[in-house]
Amino acid sequence: ATELSPDFADAYFNCGKTLEELGQSEVALDCYGKVISLMPGHADALYRQGNIQQELGLLDAALQSYNLALEITADHCEALFERGNVLAKLQQHAAAQKSHAQASALREQQTNALFSKGMEWQALEKYERALECFRSAIEKTPNRADLHNAIGTIFVKLSKLDSALLSYDKSIQLNPDFSEAYCSRAIVLSELMRFSESLSDFDAAIKLAPFSYLSFYYRGLVFIKARDHQAALRDMDSTISLQPDFPGGYFNRGVLLRAAGRHEEALANFDQFLMLCPGNSHGIMNRGLLNLLLGNYKTGWAEYEHRWSEPELAKYKAILRFKQPQWSGKESLENKSLLIWSEQGLGDTLQFCRYASLLSQSTTKVTLAVQPSLLLLLQGQEGACEVISIVDELPLTDFHCPLMSLPLSCATDISNIPYSGPYIKATPESIDNWKEKLGKKTKPRVGLVWHGGSIPGKQTSITLNASRNIEFSRISTLNNPNIEFYSLQKGEPAESLLIDEKNEFWQGNNFFNFASELSNFSETAALIENLDLIISVDTSVVHLAGALGKPVWLLNKFDTCWRWQTETNSSPWYSSVKIYRQPTLGDWDSVLKQVRLDLLEKFSLTGSPS
Repeated sequence: ATELSPDFADAYFNCGKTLEELGQSEVALDCYGKVISLMPGHADALYRQGNIQQELGLLDAALQSYNLALEITADHCEALFERGNVLAKLQQHAAAQKSHAQASALREQQTNALFSKGMEWQALEKYERALECFRSAIEKTPNRADLHNAIGTIFVKLSKLDSALLSYDKSIQLNPDFSEAYCSRAIVLSELMRFSESLSDFDAAIKLAPFSYLSFYYRGLVFIKARDHQAALRDMDSTISLQPDFPGGYFNRGVLLRAAGRHEEALANFDQFLMLCPGNSHGIMNRGLLNLLLGNYKTGWAEYEHRWSEPELAKYKAILRFKQPQWSGKESLENKSLLIWSEQGLGDTLQFCRYASLLSQSTTKVTLAVQPSLLLLLQGQEGACEVISIVDELPLTDFHCPLMSLPLSCATDISNIPYSGPYIKATPESIDNWKEKLGKKTKPRVGLVWHGGSIPGKQTSITLNASRNIEFSRISTLNNPNIEFYSLQKGEPAESLLIDEKNEFWQGNNFFNFASELSNFSETAALIENLDLIISVDTSVVHLAGALGKPVWLLNKFDTCWRWQTETNSSPWYSSVKIYRQPTLGDWDSVLKQVRLDLLEKFSLTGSPS
């Protein structure tokens, strides 16, 4: 570059920096001299020239270079600092101290300016630019704990959690009494499912800053993840005590009180949350779910419509791009066509597809769009003129309606739920095939499901399963040699674990696993038709067996889903379902003991439960 353009000062300056990195300081000095001859006002070249002169022991020359740099750029804190070093070497200590003090003040001032700018970029969600500001600030003041903490926060925003941890570690190393850094690190550790370490950091943060409501709040969220609801509730109480107008405390206290069965208190907390956050869809939806649980269907269905503000559902509905209006129940369906479509889980589709039959009495044509795995089963669904896959192109009808909005549109309450008896049928051919496969029946046959499948990477799915799942070692306590048990268990990790654990926990040859042959719900339905009873945790199999009218014993967690109501052991949605409820959170032993007793009675068997 310098050969092509001998007056290109920047090329000489960059060449000088490179030579310095290569340890060729004297040659670099010539480059900086060339820069200064071309651009006498180049403060950085003067500063770097002074550094090399100082390194070579040319102190007077170095002092002159720093002075010239400062005449051009008075707030060049690096030049001020190095001038102080040269003055100290020249025994001019008072002047050296003054120069160092000026450098420190300027450095702090520049650092604060960069920090403020970084915070502004962060507020604008320009995280890469914020990171540049914070890193520039650290170059000037490397030992400021708040800067490392700020960088950690940006790494969290950029989903670089390991890098965030390193920044928080450095922040705490620099300032062991920095409560905010402990709190920040604790939040990241909880995201990494390292709950014990996370709680330890929250304890440290609270000890250092006992009036910080956010430390209590976020620690409460970790306790929720760790399923310690009592500790979580205490922390939400502390959050609200310290900050009475903090909405998150009321929302999560509502969730926890609902899980504890304290429903009226939970409603009051959701109400308080919505007073602080009027119109918040997430709050209204959760209050709606609680109203549904309590049987307040009119209010519950209306509030549950706010689910469409949830990101996943909103995105799903946007992808489908309906051109026709949504049927609200007020519009006449006479001589009209209606598309009803699945929006959430398989169990939800099985529960609400019953409305196809109800609506076929009012409209010319009902089209039911469902998940591919349910297509074969529901193609014979009564009342649906056509059953299609939700992933295929959807027809243009007069109206559309998502399945779980149908109860609102149809003004469903406890007294008028349609079709609590059988409304789905397995094909006779499939039933006969399974009858032949199972062979001559000599004992009662019971189907088992003990685990709900997880959605990879979805934390809510993992958390849900933690409360509704039962370990195979526990479900195996239902074993009775006078009963044949059939696994209806699908999904990982349960299928793989069964292969590893079956021989260890199940004694005898009365357990059968046909999971590999249950390729769709039509096959599962046909197998269920050949069994006498289904025992299952809260999964789609409960809805399938209930829709078939098959006897189902639901092993239900204490913090129950809204559709199973409270206290009663029956369901208004399925006449064949019997509910076994945990008496306290996590108590499966009591549930399984009662089931063992009832198995003996149902099948007139001798013996007693262990």
